Amino acid sequence: MNTLDQQPVPWWRLGAAWIGGTVVVALLGWKEVTLLPSLSAAFNTIALGLLLAGYGAIRRQREVLHRNLMIGALVASVLFLESYLVHHYQVGHVQFRGTGVVRLVYYPVLISHVVLAAVVPFLALGVIVLGLRDRRDRHRRLARWTLPLWIYVSITGVVIYWLLYHYPVASSASLETTTGVLWLGEKVKIKWVP
Repeated sequence: MNTLDQQPVPWWRLGAAWIGGTVVVALLGWKEVTLLPSLSAAFNTIALGLLLAGYGAIRRQREVLHRNLMIGALVASVLFLESYLVHHYQVGHVQFRGTGVVRLVYYPVLISHVVLAAVVPFLALGVIVLGLRDRRDRHRRLARWTLPLWIYVSITGVVIYWLLYHYPVASSASLETTTGVLWLGEKVKIKWVP
């Protein structure tokens, strides 16, 4: 059996993970702010993986593993929030440059994500506190609502990141025939032989 399945993760390890992640976020925010959106997406993806694994653990009645994974998901979500706030403090608002149909997808996803992201931290904290206090009935009732919302927020956070930073924006493409470089936005350039 795995040690995560036998005993809870010591609190000092969770604190060390949180402090270590906070130091990484602070250093990147100070030194290389352009990496923070990718770091935020990574923390969101880690939280999603831990949420799904935690759900699987409780379905198999592995309560200690479930508790450890869900607390890990909370730590990953807190680190996401820290990196997100540091990034937006440093660079301000990031404008979505997509056009056409993708805008019709982006804004409803963004609005639903923002609204639910404002609610999920309170629900998640409530579910975890109820679980740690062994109030199983209330924990289960609240978790039935919290888990799908938390998963949705994690998934849409990564989708929004991808649309903001990696979706090709054709309308801003410019062609420089003298240098043989096609610019797509700020980060993507394609060289070709004329």
